[in-house]
Amino acid sequence: MRHPAINPSFYEKNRQAILKDMQLGSVAVIAANKNFLHNADSIFPFMQNSDFLYLTGLHDDECILVLEKNKQGDMHAHLFLAQLSKKEQIWHGNRSSFEEASKKSGLSKIRPIQEFEETFHLLAIEAKTLYLYDHEHPHARRYETAGSLLLEKLLAAYPLHPKKRLAALIHRKRMIKTEEELWYIEKAIAISLKGLEHVAGRLRPGASEYALEAELSYAYLKEGSLGFAFQPIIAGGDKSCILHYIKNWAVLKEGSHVLIDSGARYGDYNADITRFFPISASGRFSARQKAVYQAVLNVKTQAESLLAPGLSFATYKKKCLIFMCEQLLALGLFKDLAAAKKECAQYFMHGISHFLGIDVHDVGSMQETMQAGMLLTVEPGIYIQEEGLGIRLEDDVLVTATGSKNLSASIPLEIDAVEEMLNK
Repeated sequence: MRHPAINPSFYEKNRQAILKDMQLGSVAVIAANKNFLHNADSIFPFMQNSDFLYLTGLHDDECILVLEKNKQGDMHAHLFLAQLSKKEQIWHGNRSSFEEASKKSGLSKIRPIQEFEETFHLLAIEAKTLYLYDHEHPHARRYETAGSLLLEKLLAAYPLHPKKRLAALIHRKRMIKTEEELWYIEKAIAISLKGLEHVAGRLRPGASEYALEAELSYAYLKEGSLGFAFQPIIAGGDKSCILHYIKNWAVLKEGSHVLIDSGARYGDYNADITRFFPISASGRFSARQKAVYQAVLNVKTQAESLLAPGLSFATYKKKCLIFMCEQLLALGLFKDLAAAKKECAQYFMHGISHFLGIDVHDVGSMQETMQAGMLLTVEPGIYIQEEGLGIRLEDDVLVTATGSKNLSASIPLEIDAVEEMLNK
């Protein structure tokens, strides 16, 4: 095993926290993801439902978790787990055994998946309220999953029960990171640093984006990561102005540059780091690259200084846009501040921050104020398409009781430090 497993007590605490928030006389249900066929008899790499993972630590498909809080306040958790036939085991290996699932999750009440319907029915007819699960995320699109199929089935089977949203309860908990979670995230960040250090020595004219992706993957895996947290963006030249460029197929030219947006995945947690490097035999920034880079860095420094409990995300966004407009004006991209405020999106068109955790764009509400324990990216960027120059800088920052802490501060950021990294 490349990484130590999280103690099952972590998942037990998560389940207890959800049960505590549930009403008396209620039952909640959530399903694991299912495998998806993509061609002939091949399947996509399995990714677990992040909310199910948060409550169980299990990477098995075809299992269902039921949380029960009876009218007396007694709380129980039931896991229903499928097992493969001997023939299926030969081709695919096995799912977790009951004993293995119990060891990973801390769950003691585990039954075959075939017993789910009868058991759930007996619990449901005694319940006042059902907490049902659907995949909820600001960027989510509806598609068929094991969870959506189960939801439709239960809505039809129990039309008279009052219903509540289970995802809403889980997401409020996931928004605040625990010490256990932060340990994995900091490990993912440390591996990401190793990856960038490894790649920096290969950033010379004639290097290809695809070779750099291969080197980054090698470094991540060598350090014990589970690989990329997301498809890496290795954008040379004018491709750096494409926010989600992932083709990574071009060759880097003298006097150009490359934007690397990547992160390692360690355990079930992710890093998300972006750095910008000049491409030259000297390993130095050009004057224009320096000016735009410093402008982005100024906005990032100012944005990061705002992070603290009690700050509203609306105020944070508004202030960051003002910082950005001031920098765009200083770069000569606008004639006056009013014009910069009106057309800022011409050069900065994405959000300044997102939540980070089990998902790279993790769950969390930006309609609330910041709280200690929230983990956010801080990632301003300036994209000057007419110059083919796009610069984004991104770090992973924890909101603390007294302000914030940049967890990825060890990754070189200042211009001198970046040039030193390139010339080691």
